[in-house]
Amino acid sequence: MKRELAILLVIGIALVGMAGAANYMYEKANIKGVGYKNVETIIQTQTGLAGNKLVEKESGSGNVITERTEIEAERVDVPIEDPCCIDYINFSKEAEFEYMPVSYQTGTYDQKWIEKLCVQNYYIGAVVVEMYTHAEHLQKNTEVKTRKDCSTDDCGNCTGALEANFASNVIGVAHKVDWLPCI
Repeated sequence: MKRELAILLVIGIALVGMAGAANYMYEKANIKGVGYKNVETIIQTQTGLAGNKLVEKESGSGNVITERTEIEAERVDVPIEDPCCIDYINFSKEAEFEYMPVSYQTGTYDQKWIEKLCVQNYYIGAVVVEMYTHAEHLQKNTEVKTRKDCSTDDCGNCTGALEANFASNVIGVAHKVDWLPCI
């Protein structure tokens, strides 16, 4: 009886731990190499048109000289009556790409670099878009933080923030827009 109760307790603790872990995400990647790359990342902290959202699309062929990406996102589900909750996305990326066609036995990949990032904070209606297309050489450093802000003294007073820092050198087409929705 005690053994069965102990096993049940361990299973219960594991299930509670897994349920809490589903609301936190952390990813860190370092990439170098030559070839074709096609990646899409979508992170959203709440369902529907709420919370914070990040969409990143990247593709091209050639040399990935360096790429360091770090993403952290967290949300805490609380009842609607309590607006004080943790809800944020932190994103940073340092990258350098160089275009060239790449041939394999199965085919040739010949695409200049495309790099698109869209971050949206639904709490305050803020959106920022960073986009590079037809890039023959792209060197960039991006940092974006978006969150829901709640005063610790007055939980009813909640706002949000979206902070973005971009630095880049590009041979190609570059755009920075702050009004398009993430698609």
